[in-house]
Amino acid sequence: MRFDLNFAFATRDSQLPFKLEINHQWDAKVTGIYGHSGGGKSSLVEVLLGLKSRALVRGHCRVGSALLFATADGVWLSTRERRCAWVPQEAALLPHLSSLGNIKLTAKTGADLDAVITALQLEGLLSKKPRQLSGGERQRVALARALLAPHDMLVLDEPLAALDSAQRLATLEFLRRRVAVENTPMWYVSHRWDEILTICDHAMVIEEGRLRWHGPPRLWAEAKSEYNSQ
Repeated sequence: MRFDLNFAFATRDSQLPFKLEINHQWDAKVTGIYGHSGGGKSSLVEVLLGLKSRALVRGHCRVGSALLFATADGVWLSTRERRCAWVPQEAALLPHLSSLGNIKLTAKTGADLDAVITALQLEGLLSKKPRQLSGGERQRVALARALLAPHDMLVLDEPLAALDSAQRLATLEFLRRRVAVENTPMWYVSHRWDEILTICDHAMVIEEGRLRWHGPPRLWAEAKSEYNSQ
């Protein structure tokens, strides 16, 4: 999938000013977004999803043949029109629905519901409400919901942060296998490089609102040592 991003996003908060600038074109199936907290990873995701005010964004974003926005031409697709399945950091499950209700709410017709539930080990959680779940359990339910929803792109923002080590490795392996047979592109946001290295074929390192480095994840270790030596 071809990506073409050339935009700037800036807040208008004089107390906490922040600016994110991205100008990058690349081809990838799974793009990793890496960096420390506050560097701009989630802001990049929210611009991509159309969750930031269009008044604060200037530039364009194209994913394959789809132009998500081009502010100079007055193009701005709504979040729904962008057809992105999203797993936010806080899971954002509907509190009045059970886990199964949340998963089935947006599931596409013919979705492999049972296979995803089994792979994410959710069988014992299906009747529980979000308030009855741990943070890691909520994340796995949110991930199942996103995987089963109709989408042209999958966006995962720190999807494994609340999982223990065993669950994190199992879920990462499931995602890796699923990516191998899926045709839709994925964005994977994480502050853990081992996750980026496992599942992504292209990585972007974001620091202080800027694209510090990009390329195949396997090359970052050498590049990082060069940056640190400067």
